[in-house]
Amino acid sequence: MNYRKLKRTLERKFASRAVVGSPRVGNVLRRKRLEKNMTQEEAADGLFSVSYLSKVENDKLTPNERFVEEMSRKFGIDLKAYTGSFNPSTLLKRAIRHFYDQDSSALDAIIEEAENQNSQVCADLFTAMRLHVLAEYEDCSRTLESLHAYYASMDLQCASTLIVVHAANEFARRHYRRALKLLNVLADCEGLMDPVLKTLEHFYAFLIQQSLGYRTSSMRHYDLAIKGFAERPNASREFRLRLGRLYFTAFEKPSEASRELDALPFFSIPSEHVNLYHTVCILSDPSKYMNEEMLCDAYLNVQHRDEWYYRFLTHLYALNRTDENLRARLVERFKDSPPLALQEAAYFHSMVLADTPEYKRHLQDVCLPLAERSQERFYLEHCTDRLSELAIRDARYKEAVLMLRRKHRIQETLDAPI
Repeated sequence: MNYRKLKRTLERKFASRAVVGSPRVGNVLRRKRLEKNMTQEEAADGLFSVSYLSKVENDKLTPNERFVEEMSRKFGIDLKAYTGSFNPSTLLKRAIRHFYDQDSSALDAIIEEAENQNSQVCADLFTAMRLHVLAEYEDCSRTLESLHAYYASMDLQCASTLIVVHAANEFARRHYRRALKLLNVLADCEGLMDPVLKTLEHFYAFLIQQSLGYRTSSMRHYDLAIKGFAERPNASREFRLRLGRLYFTAFEKPSEASRELDALPFFSIPSEHVNLYHTVCILSDPSKYMNEEMLCDAYLNVQHRDEWYYRFLTHLYALNRTDENLRARLVERFKDSPPLALQEAAYFHSMVLADTPEYKRHLQDVCLPLAERSQERFYLEHCTDRLSELAIRDARYKEAVLMLRRKHRIQETLDAPI
Protein backbone atom coordinates (compact mmCIF):
# COMPACT_ATOMS: atom_id res chain seq x y z
CA MET A 1 0.00 0.00 0.00
CA ASN A 2 1.33 3.43 -0.97
CA TYR A 3 0.95 5.44 2.26
CA ARG A 4 2.51 8.57 0.77
CA LYS A 5 -0.04 8.56 -2.02
CA LEU A 6 -2.86 8.13 0.51
CA LYS A 7 -1.53 11.06 2.51
CA ARG A 8 -1.18 13.32 -0.55
CA THR A 9 -4.72 12.49 -1.64
CA LEU A 10 -6.11 13.25 1.82
CA GLU A 11 -4.14 16.52 1.97
CA ARG A 12 -5.80 17.60 -1.27
CA LYS A 13 -9.20 16.79 0.19
CA PHE A 14 -8.31 18.76 3.31
CA ALA A 15 -7.20 21.75 1.24
CA SER A 16 -10.44 21.72 -0.73
CA ARG A 17 -12.51 21.40 2.47
CA ALA A 18 -14.67 18.70 0.90
CA VAL A 19 -17.97 18.06 2.65
CA VAL A 20 -18.84 14.69 4.14
CA GLY A 21 -20.46 12.07 1.98
CA SER A 22 -19.73 9.39 -0.57
CA PRO A 23 -17.86 9.77 -3.88
CA ARG A 24 -19.51 12.30 -6.22
CA VAL A 25 -20.78 11.16 -9.60
CA GLY A 26 -18.26 13.30 -11.52
CA ASN A 27 -15.27 11.83 -9.70
CA VAL A 28 -16.53 8.27 -10.14
CA LEU A 29 -17.29 8.79 -13.82
CA ARG A 30 -13.88 10.33 -14.55
CA ARG A 31 -12.06 7.53 -12.73
CA LYS A 32 -13.97 4.84 -14.64
CA ARG A 33 -13.31 6.57 -17.96
CA LEU A 34 -9.58 6.85 -17.26
CA GLU A 35 -9.43 3.21 -16.14
CA LYS A 36 -10.66 2.25 -19.61
CA ASN A 37 -8.22 4.70 -21.28
CA MET A 38 -11.10 6.51 -22.98
CA THR A 39 -11.17 10.15 -24.04
CA GLN A 40 -14.18 12.32 -23.28
CA GLU A 41 -15.13 12.15 -26.97
CA GLU A 42 -15.10 8.33 -26.87
CA ALA A 43 -17.09 8.26 -23.65
CA ALA A 44 -19.71 10.69 -24.97
CA ASP A 45 -19.94 8.59 -28.14
CA GLY A 46 -22.25 11.08 -29.85
CA LEU A 47 -24.95 10.49 -27.23
CA PHE A 48 -24.04 13.65 -25.33
CA SER A 49 -21.83 16.62 -26.02
CA VAL A 50 -18.25 16.58 -24.75
CA SER A 51 -18.99 19.87 -22.99
CA TYR A 52 -21.89 18.25 -21.10
CA LEU A 53 -19.72 15.29 -20.04
CA SER A 54 -16.90 17.62 -18.96
CA LYS A 55 -19.23 19.66 -16.75
CA VAL A 56 -20.59 16.50 -15.12
CA GLU A 57 -17.07 15.16 -14.47
CA ASN A 58 -16.09 18.44 -12.82
CA ASP A 59 -19.30 18.44 -10.74
CA LYS A 60 -20.46 21.68 -12.33
CA LEU A 61 -23.65 20.08 -13.58
CA THR A 62 -26.07 17.51 -12.18
CA PRO A 63 -26.63 14.85 -14.87
CA ASN A 64 -30.10 13.98 -16.07
CA GLU A 65 -31.60 10.51 -15.71
CA ARG A 66 -30.86 9.46 -19.31
CA PHE A 67 -27.17 10.40 -18.94
CA VAL A 68 -26.89 8.41 -15.69
CA GLU A 69 -28.51 5.33 -17.26
CA GLU A 70 -26.35 5.44 -20.41
CA MET A 71 -23.08 5.93 -18.52
CA SER A 72 -23.99 3.27 -15.96
CA ARG A 73 -24.50 0.82 -18.84
CA LYS A 74 -21.30 1.89 -20.62
CA PHE A 75 -19.00 1.61 -17.57
CA GLY A 76 -20.76 -1.21 -15.73
CA ILE A 77 -21.41 0.77 -12.56
CA ASP A 78 -24.59 2.05 -10.92
CA LEU A 79 -24.09 5.82 -10.98
CA LYS A 80 -27.46 6.32 -9.31
CA ALA A 81 -25.66 5.55 -6.06
CA TYR A 82 -23.86 8.88 -6.39
CA THR A 83 -26.71 11.10 -7.56
CA GLY A 84 -30.07 12.31 -6.36
CA SER A 85 -31.18 13.90 -3.12
CA PHE A 86 -29.74 11.15 -0.91
CA ASN A 87 -27.02 12.58 1.34
CA PRO A 88 -24.96 9.83 2.98
CA SER A 89 -23.31 12.22 5.45
CA THR A 90 -26.00 11.58 8.07
CA LEU A 91 -25.65 7.80 7.66
CA LEU A 92 -21.86 8.06 7.90
CA LYS A 93 -22.07 10.08 11.10
CA ARG A 94 -24.44 7.52 12.65
CA ALA A 95 -22.26 4.62 11.49
CA ILE A 96 -19.16 6.17 13.12
CA ARG A 97 -21.03 6.35 16.42
CA HIS A 98 -22.26 2.76 16.14
CA PHE A 99 -18.69 1.65 15.40
CA TYR A 100 -17.49 3.67 18.40
CA ASP A 101 -20.14 1.94 20.56
CA GLN A 102 -19.28 -1.45 18.98
CA ASP A 103 -22.96 -2.00 18.17
CA SER A 104 -23.11 -4.59 15.37
CA SER A 105 -26.94 -4.71 15.34
CA ALA A 106 -27.20 -0.97 14.70
CA LEU A 107 -24.59 -1.29 11.95
CA ASP A 108 -26.69 -4.06 10.37
CA ALA A 109 -29.64 -1.70 10.14
CA ILE A 110 -27.58 1.15 8.70
CA ILE A 111 -26.06 -1.16 6.05
CA GLU A 112 -29.59 -1.97 4.91
CA GLU A 113 -30.43 1.76 4.75
CA ALA A 114 -27.40 2.45 2.56
CA GLU A 115 -28.22 -0.45 0.25
CA ASN A 116 -31.83 0.75 -0.10
CA GLN A 117 -30.47 4.10 -1.26
CA ASN A 118 -28.10 2.38 -3.74
CA SER A 119 -25.07 3.80 -1.92
CA GLN A 120 -22.89 0.73 -2.31
CA VAL A 121 -19.63 2.38 -1.22
CA CYS A 122 -21.20 3.47 2.06
CA ALA A 123 -22.77 0.03 2.51
CA ASP A 124 -19.37 -1.65 2.02
CA LEU A 125 -17.69 0.72 4.47
CA PHE A 126 -20.38 0.04 7.07
CA THR A 127 -20.02 -3.70 6.41
CA ALA A 128 -16.30 -3.42 7.14
CA MET A 129 -17.14 -1.67 10.43
CA ARG A 130 -19.58 -4.44 11.35
CA LEU A 131 -17.08 -7.21 10.51
CA HIS A 132 -14.47 -5.53 12.71
CA VAL A 133 -16.89 -5.22 15.64
CA LEU A 134 -17.69 -8.94 15.26
CA ALA A 135 -13.93 -9.69 15.31
CA GLU A 136 -14.02 -11.09 11.77
CA TYR A 137 -10.77 -9.32 10.98
CA GLU A 138 -9.70 -11.18 7.84
CA ASP A 139 -13.06 -10.63 6.11
CA CYS A 140 -12.95 -7.00 7.24
CA SER A 141 -9.46 -6.62 5.75
CA ARG A 142 -10.60 -7.91 2.36
CA THR A 143 -13.57 -5.52 2.33
CA LEU A 144 -11.34 -2.58 3.26
CA GLU A 145 -8.79 -3.40 0.56
CA SER A 146 -11.52 -3.37 -2.08
CA LEU A 147 -12.77 0.00 -0.80
CA HIS A 148 -9.36 1.61 -1.38
CA ALA A 149 -10.13 1.50 -5.11
CA TYR A 150 -12.69 4.26 -4.43
CA TYR A 151 -10.45 6.23 -2.06
CA ALA A 152 -9.46 8.94 -4.57
CA SER A 153 -13.10 9.78 -5.29
CA MET A 154 -14.22 9.84 -1.65
CA ASP A 155 -14.61 13.08 0.25
CA LEU A 156 -12.60 13.91 3.36
CA GLN A 157 -14.92 12.43 5.97
CA CYS A 158 -15.55 9.18 4.12
CA ALA A 159 -11.83 8.76 3.34
CA SER A 160 -10.71 9.51 6.91
CA THR A 161 -13.29 7.04 8.25
CA LEU A 162 -11.92 4.36 5.93
CA ILE A 163 -8.38 5.07 7.19
CA VAL A 164 -9.34 4.86 10.89
CA VAL A 165 -11.33 1.63 10.44
CA HIS A 166 -8.46 0.11 8.43
CA ALA A 167 -5.93 1.11 11.12
CA ALA A 168 -8.17 -0.38 13.82
CA ASN A 169 -8.37 -3.63 11.90
CA GLU A 170 -4.61 -3.80 11.30
CA PHE A 171 -4.09 -3.22 15.04
CA ALA A 172 -6.46 -6.09 15.82
CA ARG A 173 -4.49 -8.27 13.38
CA ARG A 174 -1.31 -7.19 15.21
CA HIS A 175 0.23 -5.48 12.19
CA TYR A 176 1.28 -2.52 14.29
CA ARG A 177 3.58 -0.59 11.98
CA ARG A 178 1.12 -0.89 9.12
CA ALA A 179 -1.62 0.42 11.40
CA LEU A 180 0.52 3.36 12.52
CA LYS A 181 1.41 4.25 8.92
CA LEU A 182 -2.30 4.42 8.13
CA LEU A 183 -2.99 6.74 11.07
CA ASN A 184 -0.09 8.97 10.08
CA VAL A 185 -1.97 9.66 6.85
CA LEU A 186 -4.44 11.64 8.99
CA ALA A 187 -1.78 13.76 10.72
CA ASP A 188 -2.68 17.07 9.04
CA CYS A 189 -6.41 16.54 8.69
CA GLU A 190 -7.67 16.40 12.28
CA GLY A 191 -9.25 19.83 12.09
CA LEU A 192 -12.12 18.68 9.87
CA MET A 193 -12.59 15.17 11.27
CA ASP A 194 -15.72 14.07 13.08
CA PRO A 195 -15.03 14.44 16.86
CA VAL A 196 -15.97 10.81 17.58
CA LEU A 197 -13.71 9.61 14.76
CA LYS A 198 -10.93 11.78 16.18
CA THR A 199 -11.32 10.09 19.59
CA LEU A 200 -11.05 6.69 17.89
CA GLU A 201 -7.92 7.84 16.05
CA HIS A 202 -6.21 8.82 19.33
CA PHE A 203 -7.46 5.63 21.04
CA TYR A 204 -5.81 3.38 18.45
CA ALA A 205 -2.74 5.60 18.02
CA PHE A 206 -1.98 5.23 21.75
CA LEU A 207 -2.38 1.45 21.81
CA ILE A 208 -0.37 0.98 18.60
CA GLN A 209 2.49 3.22 19.73
CA GLN A 210 2.60 1.50 23.12
CA SER A 211 2.86 -1.89 21.41
CA LEU A 212 5.76 -0.59 19.31
CA GLY A 213 7.49 0.82 22.39
CA TYR A 214 6.90 4.54 21.73
CA ARG A 215 6.06 5.23 25.37
CA THR A 216 6.59 9.00 25.48
CA SER A 217 5.02 10.04 22.19
CA SER A 218 1.99 7.84 22.81
CA MET A 219 0.94 9.76 25.94
CA ARG A 220 -0.33 12.74 23.90
CA HIS A 221 -2.81 10.41 22.23
CA TYR A 222 -3.75 8.94 25.62
CA ASP A 223 -4.66 12.34 27.04
CA LEU A 224 -6.65 13.31 23.94
CA ALA A 225 -8.51 9.99 23.93
CA ILE A 226 -9.42 10.36 27.61
CA LYS A 227 -10.71 13.85 26.84
CA GLY A 228 -12.81 12.39 24.02
CA PHE A 229 -14.27 9.72 26.33
CA ALA A 230 -15.26 12.47 28.77
CA GLU A 231 -17.31 14.11 26.02
CA ARG A 232 -18.83 10.85 24.74
CA PRO A 233 -18.49 8.09 27.36
CA ASN A 234 -17.65 4.53 26.35
CA ALA A 235 -16.76 2.38 29.36
CA SER A 236 -15.37 -0.54 27.35
CA ARG A 237 -12.98 1.54 25.25
CA GLU A 238 -11.92 3.70 28.20
CA PHE A 239 -11.06 0.65 30.32
CA ARG A 240 -9.15 -0.82 27.38
CA LEU A 241 -7.17 2.39 27.13
CA ARG A 242 -6.39 2.63 30.86
CA LEU A 243 -5.52 -1.05 31.21
CA GLY A 244 -3.36 -0.83 28.09
CA ARG A 245 -1.34 1.96 29.69
CA LEU A 246 -1.02 0.02 32.95
CA TYR A 247 0.12 -3.11 31.09
CA PHE A 248 3.18 -1.33 29.72
CA THR A 249 3.72 0.59 32.98
CA ALA A 250 3.86 -2.76 34.82
CA PHE A 251 7.00 -3.79 32.91
CA GLU A 252 8.97 -0.77 34.11
CA LYS A 253 7.19 0.38 37.29
CA PRO A 254 5.22 -2.57 38.71
CA SER A 255 4.55 -0.94 42.07
CA GLU A 256 3.07 2.14 40.40
CA ALA A 257 0.85 -0.04 38.20
CA SER A 258 -0.25 -2.04 41.24
CA ARG A 259 -1.34 1.12 43.09
CA GLU A 260 -3.36 2.31 40.10
CA LEU A 261 -4.97 -1.12 39.71
CA ASP A 262 -6.12 -1.02 43.33
CA ALA A 263 -7.98 2.18 42.52
CA LEU A 264 -9.94 0.43 39.75
CA PRO A 265 -13.06 -1.33 41.11
CA PHE A 266 -12.92 -4.84 39.66
CA PHE A 267 -16.72 -5.17 39.46
CA SER A 268 -16.87 -2.27 36.99
CA ILE A 269 -14.43 -3.80 34.48
CA PRO A 270 -16.22 -4.92 31.28
CA SER A 271 -16.15 -8.70 30.85
CA GLU A 272 -14.23 -8.47 27.56
CA HIS A 273 -11.29 -6.88 29.44
CA VAL A 274 -11.12 -9.22 32.45
CA ASN A 275 -8.25 -11.21 30.90
CA LEU A 276 -6.28 -8.03 30.22
CA TYR A 277 -6.93 -6.90 33.80
CA HIS A 278 -5.47 -10.12 35.25
CA THR A 279 -2.51 -9.92 32.88
CA VAL A 280 -1.70 -6.46 34.26
CA CYS A 281 -2.19 -7.80 37.80
CA ILE A 282 0.22 -10.70 37.34
CA LEU A 283 2.90 -8.34 36.00
CA SER A 284 2.45 -5.67 38.67
CA ASP A 285 2.20 -8.01 41.69
CA PRO A 286 3.46 -11.53 40.82
CA SER A 287 3.36 -12.69 44.46
CA LYS A 288 -0.42 -13.08 44.23
CA TYR A 289 -0.06 -15.59 41.41
CA MET A 290 2.57 -17.98 42.76
CA ASN A 291 0.17 -20.88 42.94
CA GLU A 292 -1.71 -23.11 40.55
CA GLU A 293 -5.12 -22.06 41.83
CA MET A 294 -4.90 -18.89 39.75
CA LEU A 295 -5.50 -21.04 36.68
CA CYS A 296 -9.08 -21.45 37.91
CA ASP A 297 -11.47 -20.28 35.20
CA ALA A 298 -13.29 -18.17 37.77
CA TYR A 299 -10.49 -15.62 37.41
CA LEU A 300 -10.58 -15.44 33.62
CA ASN A 301 -13.16 -14.90 30.92
CA VAL A 302 -13.03 -18.30 29.25
CA GLN A 303 -15.78 -17.33 26.82
CA HIS A 304 -13.54 -14.58 25.46
CA ARG A 305 -10.26 -16.39 24.78
CA ASP A 306 -8.41 -13.48 23.27
CA GLU A 307 -4.67 -12.83 23.14
CA TRP A 308 -4.79 -11.61 26.76
CA TYR A 309 -6.20 -14.91 27.98
CA TYR A 310 -3.15 -16.70 26.56
CA ARG A 311 -0.75 -13.92 27.54
CA PHE A 312 -1.90 -14.30 31.15
CA LEU A 313 -1.21 -18.05 30.95
CA THR A 314 2.34 -17.43 29.66
CA HIS A 315 3.09 -15.10 32.57
CA LEU A 316 1.54 -17.60 35.00
CA TYR A 317 3.81 -20.34 33.70
CA ALA A 318 6.86 -18.04 33.85
CA LEU A 319 6.23 -17.70 37.60
CA ASN A 320 5.67 -21.44 38.18
CA ARG A 321 8.00 -23.22 35.74
CA THR A 322 8.86 -26.02 38.14
CA ASP A 323 5.23 -27.08 38.48
CA GLU A 324 4.89 -30.08 36.14
CA ASN A 325 1.15 -30.39 36.72
CA LEU A 326 0.62 -26.77 35.73
CA ARG A 327 2.75 -27.26 32.61
CA ALA A 328 0.63 -30.22 31.47
CA ARG A 329 -2.60 -28.26 31.99
CA LEU A 330 -1.30 -25.24 30.12
CA VAL A 331 -0.11 -27.33 27.19
CA GLU A 332 -3.70 -28.52 26.83
CA ARG A 333 -4.97 -24.93 26.96
CA PHE A 334 -2.64 -23.83 24.18
CA LYS A 335 -3.63 -26.65 21.84
CA ASP A 336 -6.75 -24.76 20.72
CA SER A 337 -5.30 -21.23 20.77
CA PRO A 338 -6.69 -19.00 17.96
CA PRO A 339 -4.52 -17.55 15.15
CA LEU A 340 -4.37 -14.14 16.85
CA ALA A 341 -2.70 -15.76 19.88
CA LEU A 342 0.07 -17.45 17.87
CA GLN A 343 2.65 -15.10 19.38
CA GLU A 344 1.65 -16.09 22.91
CA ALA A 345 1.57 -19.79 22.00
CA ALA A 346 5.06 -19.54 20.49
CA TYR A 347 6.35 -17.72 23.58
CA PHE A 348 4.83 -20.32 25.91
CA HIS A 349 6.31 -23.24 23.98
CA SER A 350 9.70 -21.54 23.96
CA MET A 351 9.61 -21.61 27.79
CA VAL A 352 8.51 -25.26 27.77
CA LEU A 353 11.40 -26.14 25.43
CA ALA A 354 13.95 -23.98 27.29
CA ASP A 355 16.12 -26.86 28.45
CA THR A 356 15.81 -29.04 25.35
CA PRO A 357 17.77 -29.24 22.06
CA GLU A 358 14.71 -27.91 20.19
CA TYR A 359 14.76 -24.57 22.05
CA LYS A 360 17.08 -22.70 19.71
CA ARG A 361 15.38 -23.88 16.53
CA HIS A 362 11.97 -22.96 17.95
CA LEU A 363 13.19 -19.43 18.70
CA GLN A 364 14.76 -19.05 15.25
CA ASP A 365 12.04 -20.63 13.11
CA VAL A 366 8.86 -19.78 15.00
CA CYS A 367 9.16 -17.07 17.65
CA LEU A 368 11.41 -14.56 15.90
CA PRO A 369 9.54 -14.56 12.53
CA LEU A 370 6.24 -14.00 14.36
CA ALA A 371 7.75 -11.19 16.41
CA GLU A 372 9.23 -9.55 13.32
CA ARG A 373 5.86 -9.65 11.59
CA SER A 374 4.04 -7.84 14.41
CA GLN A 375 7.16 -5.86 15.48
CA GLU A 376 6.02 -5.96 19.08
CA ARG A 377 9.08 -4.88 21.03
CA PHE A 378 8.67 -7.23 24.01
CA TYR A 379 8.74 -10.40 21.89
CA LEU A 380 11.47 -9.13 19.55
CA GLU A 381 13.79 -8.37 22.44
CA HIS A 382 12.99 -11.68 24.15
CA CYS A 383 13.86 -13.72 21.03
CA THR A 384 17.04 -11.85 20.08
CA ASP A 385 18.32 -11.78 23.68
CA ARG A 386 17.77 -15.52 24.18
CA LEU A 387 19.40 -16.42 20.86
CA SER A 388 22.46 -14.28 21.54
CA GLU A 389 22.75 -15.80 25.05
CA LEU A 390 22.59 -19.32 23.60
CA ALA A 391 25.31 -18.47 21.07
CA ILE A 392 27.59 -17.08 23.81
CA ARG A 393 26.95 -20.12 26.00
CA ASP A 394 28.03 -22.42 23.15
CA ALA A 395 31.08 -20.21 22.42
CA ARG A 396 29.63 -19.30 19.02
CA TYR A 397 30.73 -15.70 19.33
CA LYS A 398 30.40 -14.74 15.67
CA GLU A 399 26.81 -15.95 15.74
CA ALA A 400 26.19 -13.95 18.91
CA VAL A 401 27.58 -10.79 17.30
CA LEU A 402 25.38 -11.30 14.23
CA MET A 403 22.31 -11.74 16.42
CA LEU A 404 23.12 -8.61 18.43
CA ARG A 405 23.54 -6.70 15.18
CA ARG A 406 20.18 -8.03 14.03
CA LYS A 407 18.65 -6.85 17.29
CA HIS A 408 20.23 -3.43 16.79
CA ARG A 409 18.80 -3.20 13.24
CA ILE A 410 15.36 -4.18 14.52
CA GLN A 411 15.52 -1.52 17.23
CA GLU A 412 16.61 1.08 14.69
CA THR A 413 13.62 0.15 12.53
CA LEU A 414 11.27 0.41 15.50
CA ASP A 415 12.74 3.76 16.57
CA ALA A 416 12.76 5.24 13.06
CA PRO A 417 10.01 7.78 12.31
CA ILE A 418 7.03 6.30 10.44
